[in-house]
Amino acid sequence: MVKRGEPDIKVTVESARDEMNRFTAYYRRNNKVAGAASFSTLYTAISTLSGHFQNYGPEYPVPAKRQKVICYILCIHVHICAPPSLVFS
Repeated sequence: MVKRGEPDIKVTVESARDEMNRFTAYYRRNNKVAGAASFSTLYTAISTLSGHFQNYGPEYPVPAKRQKVICYILCIHVHICAPPSLVFS
């Protein structure tokens, strides 16, 4: 994750928002994928992150507590990162 004051934070956030929007727009149209529990869970993580940037802007990094929630959703429910024992130790 990026830290407050890093020179490329705005570029990183804008890139992440673009990727989130494209992912959601593409897969939401596919009924097989959009109806899957994993998509719903991933959409929740995307919505949480997107909401943070919408409310606080690209200059304010994601707080540690919110990072943990997002990582938990992605690790436990969608299985796209390191095992929880490595992330939550």
